[in-house]
Amino acid sequence: FTVTDAEGLTAVAEYYFTVTSGSIIDDDGDGWTEVQGDCNDGDASVNPVAVEYYNGRDDDCDGLVDEGTAGYDDDADGQTELEGDCDDADPTTYLGATESYDAQDNDCDGTVDETTVGYDDDGDGLAELAGDCNDASSVVYPGAPELADGADNDCDGTVDEGTTNYDDDGDGYSEVLGDCNDAVATIHPGATETCNGYDDDCNGTADDEGASGSTTYYYDGDGDLYGSTSVASRRLCAPNGYYTATTNTDCYDFNASANPGASSYFTASRGDGSYDYDCNGSQTQYSTTNATCRTTTTWSFPFLQCDVTTSGWNGSIPSCGSTAGWSTTSNNDGCSRCGGSCCVTPTTTQTQACK
Repeated sequence: FTVTDAEGLTAVAEYYFTVTSGSIIDDDGDGWTEVQGDCNDGDASVNPVAVEYYNGRDDDCDGLVDEGTAGYDDDADGQTELEGDCDDADPTTYLGATESYDAQDNDCDGTVDETTVGYDDDGDGLAELAGDCNDASSVVYPGAPELADGADNDCDGTVDEGTTNYDDDGDGYSEVLGDCNDAVATIHPGATETCNGYDDDCNGTADDEGASGSTTYYYDGDGDLYGSTSVASRRLCAPNGYYTATTNTDCYDFNASANPGASSYFTASRGDGSYDYDCNGSQTQYSTTNATCRTTTTWSFPFLQCDVTTSGWNGSIPSCGSTAGWSTTSNNDGCSRCGGSCCVTPTTTQTQACK
């Protein structure tokens, strides 16, 4: 080295010496001295370029202990990798963190984005972003079948529509409340029963007796379309059983031939001893005529002529159902010499018919 004295004279001198320890000496042989930044020159594994290990010391001499290792909280989120932090470079990711929709496993449970709007939490194929209005229930998603469960299964904004719990026709009753046809608003418990083929009041019977638009039908036991006067009528929507007549003028409902429309005469009673078949209150006889003949005889060659000129009964007129002699109009030559009168004799017998 060079030395200059007070008078400005210089001299050059050379000295040789050896330093065996100190801050400028690499004591541990790791290539770094303390002056160069080695924070532990007695340990070759500690120097400014050493790898930091989880060992409780500052291996890389940066003033931090264990940084970048599993035991260090690198992102300052309060949790190390050893404590469950699955990404120690992200402070929003650690065991128990709130999951965010960011394609990261924020809570370190092995699942990405669960419970967020982008994740299908209930496994029904749709997340909230895809329209699932309840991603905690696998039976709730757009297009799901609506169930009677108090939930909006199909996510259309209406709960239980189309199910037994919902009043689909707006009449105030659902199937659960007794509506037997929830597609028609006029059909529900307490509705007015109408003759229309439907059970309007949901009592289990369509077109009940007494329904609106019903007809009064009378009991027609003999099927002659005339109802009985002695059996109570019914208001029905259609004929039913023996209730088929719309009038109750039959005077005897046990014989179809006996009714106000009867026109035939009968030789036997209608069934109760009466012959009033036409229900007019009387027994009309079919024939009330006596047989008559000529009162004089006339000669007509070669016989004496004696004629019955009018057919009829011989003697008194019989009552209904009784049998008597009957003569018919004839050209009778068997009464010769009748002494001026015609002898009327029965030619047959006949029973009096009545109605």
